[in-house]
Amino acid sequence: MYTFQGNDTCACQWLWLIEKSVRHHEDAPTLVGTHWRFNVEQPFQLPPSDDFHPAMLRRFQALPDSPESHPVRLRFATANVMNMFPGQDFASGYLGARAEALADQFMNERLHVIGLQETRARMTGHSFFQQFHVLSGPATARGQGGVQLWLRKSIPTSDGTIEIDTTDLRILHATSRRLLVRWAHPGCKLLFLVVHAPSDDEEDVLQTFWDATTAAIPAAYRQWPMVLLTDANSRVGSVTSPCIGPHQADDENGKSAQFHTWLANHDLFLPQTFAECHDGPAPTWTHPKGTSARLDYIAVSNNFPHDGVSTWVSTHIDLALHRRDHDCVCAELQLEFFPADRRPRHTRGSKVQDAPLEVTWATDVHTHAARLQHWIKQWNPKPRIWRKRHLSDDTKQLIDAKRHHWKCLNAARRHHCRGLLRELFAAWRQPHQVTRSFQGWRRDCDRAYAWHLWAYEDLAPRVVQAVRTDDCMFYESLAAQAGYESSKNAQSLWKTLQPLLPRWRSKRKSNLRCTGPSLEDQFAHYDALEAGHCVPYGELLQQCHAAQHQALDDIPLQICLEALPSRFAVETLGCRIKTGKASGMDLVSPVALQHACRQHSDILHAFMMKVWILGAEPIQGKGGILHPIAKKEVSQKIDGMRGIMLIDGIGKLVHSHLRGQFLPALEHFRLPLQLGGFRRSSTLFATMYVRAFTQLAAHHVVSSAIIFVDIRSAFHSMVRQLIFGGAETLHPKLRQVLTDNGIDLTVLGTKLAKAPPIDSAPLLQPAARLIRDGHCFTWYALGASDAVHQTERGSRPGSPLADVAFNSLMAVVLQDFQTQLDQFLPIQAAFSHLGLRAAPVAWVDDLAVPVAALKANDLVSTIAWTLQTTIEVCASYGLTLNLKPRKTEVVLAFRGPDAPACRRECLVANFARISVPPLGQHVRCVPVYEHLGTCFQADGSIDAEIRNRVSRAGLAYRQITKLILRNRYIGVNVRLRLLDALLMPVLLHGAGNWPLLTAQQVQRLHTTYLKWIRTVVGNGFWAHNQLSDVHLLMSWQMPSIELRLAKHRLLFAFHLFIDAPTQIIEMVTAPDEASCSWWKALRQALTWLISMDATLIAFDPMTASRSILLQWFADRRDDGPRFVRRLYKRALLQNKVIGVIAPIVETKQDDRHLRMPATVIPHVLSQMETQCETRLDADARWLQACRNEGLTDPIDHAWVHNCKMAFDAVLRDPSLQTFVDPDPILWRLTNLADGHGLPPAAEGLGAWALAVWMHDDLRFSRFAHLSVEFFGRCLEAISQIVFQSPVGKLVCWRRRMDGAFCPQNIVEKDAQDPATVRVREVILDPIRDQHSLLCSILQRPLHVPLCRGVPVCREGDQRIIWIFHLFSGRRRVGDCHWWLEHIGHHLWPGVTIRMLSLDTAVHPELGNLANGENYEYVRRFAQGGLIAGVLAGPPCETWSAAQHIQLDDGAGPRPLRSAALPWSLPECTGQELKQSSMGTQLLMNTWTIEVAVVTNGGGAIMEHPWEHQQQPDSQDERASVWRTQAHQQWLMALPDAVRHYVEQYEYGAAGVKPTCLRALNLGAAPVVATALREGAETWRTRPTAALAGRNERGLFRTAAAKEYPSALCRSMVVALIRGLKARAHFEGWREPAACTAKDKTWLADAWSASAKVTRWSFLPDYQGA
Repeated sequence: MYTFQGNDTCACQWLWLIEKSVRHHEDAPTLVGTHWRFNVEQPFQLPPSDDFHPAMLRRFQALPDSPESHPVRLRFATANVMNMFPGQDFASGYLGARAEALADQFMNERLHVIGLQETRARMTGHSFFQQFHVLSGPATARGQGGVQLWLRKSIPTSDGTIEIDTTDLRILHATSRRLLVRWAHPGCKLLFLVVHAPSDDEEDVLQTFWDATTAAIPAAYRQWPMVLLTDANSRVGSVTSPCIGPHQADDENGKSAQFHTWLANHDLFLPQTFAECHDGPAPTWTHPKGTSARLDYIAVSNNFPHDGVSTWVSTHIDLALHRRDHDCVCAELQLEFFPADRRPRHTRGSKVQDAPLEVTWATDVHTHAARLQHWIKQWNPKPRIWRKRHLSDDTKQLIDAKRHHWKCLNAARRHHCRGLLRELFAAWRQPHQVTRSFQGWRRDCDRAYAWHLWAYEDLAPRVVQAVRTDDCMFYESLAAQAGYESSKNAQSLWKTLQPLLPRWRSKRKSNLRCTGPSLEDQFAHYDALEAGHCVPYGELLQQCHAAQHQALDDIPLQICLEALPSRFAVETLGCRIKTGKASGMDLVSPVALQHACRQHSDILHAFMMKVWILGAEPIQGKGGILHPIAKKEVSQKIDGMRGIMLIDGIGKLVHSHLRGQFLPALEHFRLPLQLGGFRRSSTLFATMYVRAFTQLAAHHVVSSAIIFVDIRSAFHSMVRQLIFGGAETLHPKLRQVLTDNGIDLTVLGTKLAKAPPIDSAPLLQPAARLIRDGHCFTWYALGASDAVHQTERGSRPGSPLADVAFNSLMAVVLQDFQTQLDQFLPIQAAFSHLGLRAAPVAWVDDLAVPVAALKANDLVSTIAWTLQTTIEVCASYGLTLNLKPRKTEVVLAFRGPDAPACRRECLVANFARISVPPLGQHVRCVPVYEHLGTCFQADGSIDAEIRNRVSRAGLAYRQITKLILRNRYIGVNVRLRLLDALLMPVLLHGAGNWPLLTAQQVQRLHTTYLKWIRTVVGNGFWAHNQLSDVHLLMSWQMPSIELRLAKHRLLFAFHLFIDAPTQIIEMVTAPDEASCSWWKALRQALTWLISMDATLIAFDPMTASRSILLQWFADRRDDGPRFVRRLYKRALLQNKVIGVIAPIVETKQDDRHLRMPATVIPHVLSQMETQCETRLDADARWLQACRNEGLTDPIDHAWVHNCKMAFDAVLRDPSLQTFVDPDPILWRLTNLADGHGLPPAAEGLGAWALAVWMHDDLRFSRFAHLSVEFFGRCLEAISQIVFQSPVGKLVCWRRRMDGAFCPQNIVEKDAQDPATVRVREVILDPIRDQHSLLCSILQRPLHVPLCRGVPVCREGDQRIIWIFHLFSGRRRVGDCHWWLEHIGHHLWPGVTIRMLSLDTAVHPELGNLANGENYEYVRRFAQGGLIAGVLAGPPCETWSAAQHIQLDDGAGPRPLRSAALPWSLPECTGQELKQSSMGTQLLMNTWTIEVAVVTNGGGAIMEHPWEHQQQPDSQDERASVWRTQAHQQWLMALPDAVRHYVEQYEYGAAGVKPTCLRALNLGAAPVVATALREGAETWRTRPTAALAGRNERGLFRTAAAKEYPSALCRSMVVALIRGLKARAHFEGWREPAACTAKDKTWLADAWSASAKVTRWSFLPDYQGA
């Protein structure tokens, strides 16, 4: 059976079953030769039983067999109780003795719902009293009025007890005279309105009252049946109507007329006024003088029949207080009640005891499936489900302990209060004094309370800390798994985060004014959609079994193994089960089913093999619970909901494998542009197709339109007999539904007479038989009902087969529709002009039909014909279109000479509607339509799509802002990574098919993107060291929008050219000439790819032909996406290399000591341009601006300039620092703007000058003496002044217009002049542009403060100075630390010198000086003035001249820097970029600490290589930190900055190694120079051999010079101490800032770690990033 030659791998998967058959295992089939033999008649010998079926187990025990509704008689009453608190002059908030007496009478009268008026109770909301729910409308503050509704908690009926849950009731409106309550039981829905009408005779008062009553009923409840319980204070009967009858009539007056009108408007009637309804006397109120009248009524909706309502005035309920007043009016109403199963879903099948799985081949498939389902239930997860599932077991244990103590604490508090009240009441009952003491009991309560309170307060902070730790670990793992902008990964991340989102969102979703449609409405709706009809489940089971038995003759005599599911296929399907989904009616958890597929796949395989061989699907898989969910418009009506079926797990397992067999067969007869549901299809293909079509039509000046078609309830409305056959005649219910929908049954019959497509599909016979059987005897049930309805059409939405089944129908529909389009000459002529074929594109049930017309006059008629044809073709297959707004709509664009007239006629005269003649309906014309999640515009642009993306991303941002992005307990890098994974796929969804964006479009995305990043990193306008946008992105290794777009386009291009149909590729690549097309954008993205790696592409993408580009994508289809992602990450590393410099330089610039003078304006403009603002006559730039604004008079020019200088003077006034409120400043600015104190000028010129000054010169950097908050208030107030001025508004509008991008037609006019073409989406190259990126912040003039006084710490009388040795290397004998310990007290007697050696060789954490918590400690010490001296030797590996030496084998390291590009080189690899980035970061951190130490009075010495002077020819090519602009302009500007040249061989080094020691703030240059000269060992001979290449052991010879010689260490220590000592002698000391306890702990730990000799060998400079 198996040759092991690689071409029959299917047989290999069956060897396990062959072995069982050979061994004659009891559950293995009989093996006859090389075939298995099955008795297919055996499973049909006995009828199936429904005992174990989930549909039967979920029923109520007490319910009858019939699942239909049954009548229920409810008793209502209305009673004006006058006062619930007799004897009291005030209202109360409780129910007392009278309420107890009334409750007993109501129970005796068997009343269920009672409306009370004039309760005078201040109770509000929902409460409980004995056997009743009490819903209250409070009395007024004076204790008048008050209404209540009492409902029984349980209502006994002949068919069982109706339990009324708290969630069923909701107060919709409550006042002192009006109470509206909603009862939303799954089986019955009613509105109860309790009303106490005024006794006033004024018609206006009564009209206002009843109008307010109408307004109190929400619109969503106007159609609900209502019961009115009222004291109407009205007499009716003399005027009759359908609302009021003549029985026992009273004269109707004006007061009663208002009541009568209100009843008619709300379709209510009074049963008391009809003889067939009322029994007994009529009066309900008795006057003190003995007269009586009918004033109290019960009104019900007219949809209740009169014979089902009866009323009477009760004589058994006594409402009197002192005399007879109002009587209680009672009514009995018959309702239709639908039985609803309200038990928890997991308990509905508990009545069946667990039983072992006993199934054989003779067991029918239905019973086999039922027993299998019950057997799998044993693995359903039982532990508690936590909202935060990532919490550790220890944290959960802490939470449980805290919850326990919290409950005990509340219980102790409650027991104490109740016990004290009990003792008080007991004392009041006793006539004599109570002598017993309860102090012991109180003592026990207090002890318990104190113990639990202590335990709770102890556990609370521990729980918070544990949860935060687990959250951080969870988010870190989530960020580690997240890929950059992977949409699929983003969906899984959002699903993971969904339980963690704020709970109020879930509450808001459930807190609706309407709980949705009733069961009756749902059944009626889905029966109309799927041609459903109620059928007993047992009868349906027997019919299905009989039909499957009858189809036995069609079973083939031989079945190949490829047609059957293998055990490997079952295990694979089990691994793919999504465990987060809801279970079906069988309540088998997906987790349990997955476990069964993995651990017991042989049992499941036997079941599936039986299903395939017999071609019989179990009845459980043919249906399930149909759950309604709201569509996009969030409607609460059933018409606005879609149904999703929850199918049992094993049913989905069968459907999944069947889908895998049917999908390849469907590929043979589907159309190329039928995309949805097929492998490697994307919605972006469809959206890009219609957008490219519009752009192509615009390029050829052809009028075009896109008709977006929506099929009404597509999956529910599928006539499956058209595809799968199996029915000579349609079911009567299906014929009725089709006729009601306007379907011509004759035309449909001709389609049914043809052979179904499944017969001609290349599908193996077992799968074909099974898929036919799977679409027969389908059914559905609702979640709150036991009724089962059989359906005659539909594809069971929610099943894995649903979309495939509907796609098979759509394939036939589209073929007919394409034939009609090909035969319509006007469309074909227009598409021939475009060089294309008219073809619609479909994504399952979403259809987009492109339409074109050569003349604008013909476009509307062409659209009308296309719509009519679409309707007719769909109707011939039983489908109807949804022509409502936002469903089926047209997006059109008229072009050509007649376009303006056609627009006016279509969009203005016809109100943007196109009529469809056969139906007499209209289809809207809209400018924008959302298709497959993408907004499509009439002109093919993406402005609306970008706005939509920004809006959706903003919504997602608000969901996770507090949870993640602003959670300071999560690391910034983790938050940025999660931002990248969660928000960017939303913001840039579909960006791969976007054309080149304009500057405004890029800015819109960039603004949103940067706002998020600044929020996460905390670097915005509020930060003292705010970075520019470019520097911020580079410093945090975040890509720009332009770079992201380039990557998206390249990856999408590979996906498009590999997987998209040829028609889409031709359409997309056709509009190449358009300046904003996607093809142009792709060419520009390829240009960026060449800039990153020139070896990838050997041609110019901007000029290459289309065929060359397509061939390149075809050649690189395998490795192209990998290269794009690799180069994208490399670009981010390049950003990081430059980005590590900008924040540190900005920190130096904004340091409180190292600051620019207030008179210098820190602006990007050059210094010359800034100084031009001080000249009045020779400033050409200012004159040009004046001319642009129409100011040509020199007097006006001088006046405006004087205004600007006066405005500056106001904000620079030193007295402003005393202002708390900016009002005095605004008063002075307003006076200046009005011209006070200035020469005369034209009217409005002052306001113009203020507006221009605000735009040009009002920057915080120009007024650094002001606080950020105060300047912000000033800016806001000045903006209001400007915007309130007409001239100011005009100036602001002019500025916006000047900054706007010119229209596309202007660009196309000037396109021939290359100088006028603006390059779009420029991607910054940080390596090649490193000088220009840093120039704006490095060339600013500095003001260096006096750095006098040496920092010293005092411990009693002892003086202590701290020396930090940065990058000290391993601790060893003879290093700087060793020398300081031995000679420090000799160098500076009377002063204790302590040194910290900081290096990862000393301690991996405390010695780490890369960015992080440890580095922040050191920087904080430096800025606080604790450090007196610094010795620094930052790693020089990336700066070393040895990297320029070419080795013989060529295996040495490459240069990473050069003199021209000192920070990195373009050709550096990713690993080299990481290495140079780390080297730059450590260097910048060193300089930061040095600057902080020096500006606080300390001194520093830094060591780094000096270039070899023996190689002058290559000297200029090599990088050096000493020649960098940052060092020359910043570090060398510090006090006493001197560079000293030494050669390390004089101190004992193996090589010459020229070295520079740069000293800062160590006094005069001779101090350090003398110390270095005295420490040199001049007797040493200069080495002649260079430290280059490798030694005999293969190691680099430069390793011998990695550590300082001992003599050099001694000399550096001596130089540093002498310099500090000399300065202290002349300048004195300065005290540092106080250290916190945490700082002192770190200082002690670092000192202890650096005092030990830790390693005997050094570590490499670069240890990985």
